[in-house]
Amino acid sequence: MTAQPDTAPHAHRRSAVPVAARRVLAVVAWASLIVFVVLSIGLPLIGIGTFMGTDILFRFAPWASAGGSTEVGTNAMIGDTIDSGVPQMWTIVEAARHGVFAEWLPYQAGGSELGGLPNSGLYSPISFGWWFLPVAVAPGFTKLIEMIVVTIGCALLLRRLGVPHPAWPIASVIFLSSGFMISWTNWPQTRVAAFIPLLFWALDRAAVRKRLLDAVPLGLVLASMLLGGFPAIVGYALYAGAAYVLVRAIVVHRRFWKVVLAGLVSALGVVLGFLLSAWTLLPFALNAVAVLDFSGRRQGPENHLSVADLLSAFVPGLVGEVSTGDTWGSSSPVERLSYVGAVAVVLALLAVLVRPWRRGRRDMSVFLVVGLLVSAVLVYLGGPVLGAAQQLPIFDSNRIGRLRVMLGFFVAILAAVGFARLLDRAGPEPVATSTTPRRPLKRWLWGLVTLGSGLAAAVLLALGLQRAVMSAPERFAALLETQVLATVVLLAAAVVLVIVALVTRRATIRVIALCFVPLLVTAPAVVVADTWWPKSDAASVYPETPTTTYLERNLGESRYAAVDHAMLTGTNSMYRVRSLGGHTFQTVEWKSLLLRLDRESLASATYSTLTYPGLISSTDSPILDRLAVKYFVMEPNLPVPGRYEETPASEETVAIGGGEVAVSTVRTGPVRSLSFAVPDGLAGSDEGSTLEVSLVDPVTDRVLASTSTWYRSIEGQRSVAIDGGDIAADASWRAEISVDHGRGRVAADATDASAAAVSLNRPMDDGLTVAHTGDATVVERATALDRVRWASDGLVERDPSRRVDLMDDPLLPPSTVLLEDPEDLTGVDAPTAATDGSQSPASTADIRVLDQGWDLNRTVVDVSADGAGWVVFADSLRRPGWSVTVDGVDSRLVDAEQAGAAVSVGPGEHRIELSYRTPGLDQGLTVTVVGGVLAAFIVAGTQVMRLVRRTGTARRGRRDTTDG
Repeated sequence: MTAQPDTAPHAHRRSAVPVAARRVLAVVAWASLIVFVVLSIGLPLIGIGTFMGTDILFRFAPWASAGGSTEVGTNAMIGDTIDSGVPQMWTIVEAARHGVFAEWLPYQAGGSELGGLPNSGLYSPISFGWWFLPVAVAPGFTKLIEMIVVTIGCALLLRRLGVPHPAWPIASVIFLSSGFMISWTNWPQTRVAAFIPLLFWALDRAAVRKRLLDAVPLGLVLASMLLGGFPAIVGYALYAGAAYVLVRAIVVHRRFWKVVLAGLVSALGVVLGFLLSAWTLLPFALNAVAVLDFSGRRQGPENHLSVADLLSAFVPGLVGEVSTGDTWGSSSPVERLSYVGAVAVVLALLAVLVRPWRRGRRDMSVFLVVGLLVSAVLVYLGGPVLGAAQQLPIFDSNRIGRLRVMLGFFVAILAAVGFARLLDRAGPEPVATSTTPRRPLKRWLWGLVTLGSGLAAAVLLALGLQRAVMSAPERFAALLETQVLATVVLLAAAVVLVIVALVTRRATIRVIALCFVPLLVTAPAVVVADTWWPKSDAASVYPETPTTTYLERNLGESRYAAVDHAMLTGTNSMYRVRSLGGHTFQTVEWKSLLLRLDRESLASATYSTLTYPGLISSTDSPILDRLAVKYFVMEPNLPVPGRYEETPASEETVAIGGGEVAVSTVRTGPVRSLSFAVPDGLAGSDEGSTLEVSLVDPVTDRVLASTSTWYRSIEGQRSVAIDGGDIAADASWRAEISVDHGRGRVAADATDASAAAVSLNRPMDDGLTVAHTGDATVVERATALDRVRWASDGLVERDPSRRVDLMDDPLLPPSTVLLEDPEDLTGVDAPTAATDGSQSPASTADIRVLDQGWDLNRTVVDVSADGAGWVVFADSLRRPGWSVTVDGVDSRLVDAEQAGAAVSVGPGEHRIELSYRTPGLDQGLTVTVVGGVLAAFIVAGTQVMRLVRRTGTARRGRRDTTDG
């Protein structure tokens, strides 16, 4: 039976606010929530722009030049959603539309697991729009569904707690605009967190009703969270939820066995949730054991947020300016923003300081306050309490700042309770029917304590804000002072409204005062959401550029290596081209090869790309050859590797722009790139300018090579790649430099003050060729091997570090595959090895990789060999799930080339099929089916039992009637 509030006869009183006034207040509150939704995501929902930060692409090549835009980035902190999240979801959905369940992503860092894991968040019920909407529309629709889920959850939970409905939308706005939900939008994290109110609603049902049937909605909600792809949030919510069930059951039932029964029903619901989501959880767990490295994610008591981060609950700008990426602090603002709003804090304090007229078993305010305080200590103070918590699963390997999600939830529910207290108190005194004497002294003392506490808190807040603002960079002073002033005004307005609502006895004034509360909650929430939530032009959604088109047409089965942020690592999945680096989970073996190429290649455990210094030191590395790296892709302003010829510059300059063309002295021979200086930049080019460089025959004026690139600004030393490698050694040319907007000066040649000083990068015998210029520079590598190649010889090396050395050894011939076990040299079809590990005589083979279209899980190869050998796959295959067949017969896939694999075949024609199946997926599907059957059995059994009871009651009633 649902617990009811105490309703003793002597507690009757006149309604604090008339019914009509409550309706008006409810309309205002719900309208405020709707306004928040419309103003924050409304335009993308009707097709005006997209609810993604794809405009961030225009910060990088090739989109920066091809896009020709100076409007860049509504939020510079959302790169992960653009280079990892959206490409993964899009790939899974597009493959599904072609009838394939994409379990493997072949485009990133040699390949990685995809559809069989929940990492993308695509399997959350909130993400269902991705399956039928265009990629530009899906994020906005997903956010709308997320808002609806939060609103439903808050309403159901608060209804069970006896909070009147005008307070429900206030809780929704506060939770939706809390720091975690704001900063993590478009990541899977908020899709998981959106179910927290529903989770507590389901836990409350299970704890209070103790019915077997109540385990089913709990299981469905929990499964929805687990399918969202971020288990840390689920873990935090379950820890808090377990405590909630215990306290709630004790408060309601107050009997040991009833409390135990409530716990058992809740536990069954949790188990059911894990069963229903096992088809992704089991593969995730196996992948975590086999592939993921959590050693770098260990947390200690010192790993907590600062008090200044806590103050961003009032002043969000304290974590930095996210639109430009100009931030400060120990970590990303995404991990630190703690905003809940000044008015939300006032309302939450009302839940603590204002006693309800009547206490009942629905009141869980004490639990909410304790949960809030414990969460705040863990997140912002750390110390022994955090150290103890980090002995528990989830806490030990996740940043504690992510517990802010529970802070936002507790504040939202407490604020709704506080508003309800305000609504309840804002009326005449109850009709006293009891003879219990009043205690005015006690009320006065309580009022003085409350006032003193409020003043102390206000002083501490003011001091803290002052210190935080002073410690921020000076360039943010004006912004922060404005936000502090706005906070003070909001706090003052909230306090005035509270006093008016509590003191006045005129219903009209009370209603007006109360109507302003949801408005004061919503207005700053809209501002914060507008600052953080990305909105971009629909044309910015992964547009085609000359560079992406070139790679799509020419890369084939090979890879390119991005340099620095060119082609923004991870976005290549949207163009279905393979890259050396990636933004995904990568094996230790693949990372070891990247680190040999470039010690700075790993920006994080999941993000890898070559740096320009790394490129210079590894252009001729055999590792790049063996990993099938056919191209380098660079920013257009980086010098192409080559033999540098410097041209001394004088203090003079020559004009450029406004019809003026800067011309170099006559030079001869081939060239890869040239560089020159524009010391003072261009004037009058606020909208950007196209820089064009041409190599012109001085006799015939024929253009031998040219390139043009659009830049937002042109200043300082500039490098321009140019396809001049085929110019004859004795051919003469001059460089002509021009811009279409603005005017400036180019440093003059020391030998000729009328000519521009142009230094050159000459071709070398390194196998490099400039293949494409303009929006980005694409350099082709002639020495790259095929991704799937033939090896006639085998060499064994057990030691991992020595294997990396051999992979980087130019003396190891391409026809030799590097193996790891002597047994791999023996087998039914394996070549006969000599004592030194080499194969004699050498065999050759023709290999053709068959196009599998959208079937990303398979690589099918036709081989025609004149002898025995190995087919080598230069992918990141050092993980379970791979199998291979030769002519339809299961064969042995052996570890090879440090991170890849190989299969031995005999002479003749063969078809080899390499396939990936997510480990644990089949078993997980079976468990999920069992969970579904269990849930159906519980529902059906409950209905049958209810029908039996009704039938029995009806029969007894008929017998009683007959007897009578």
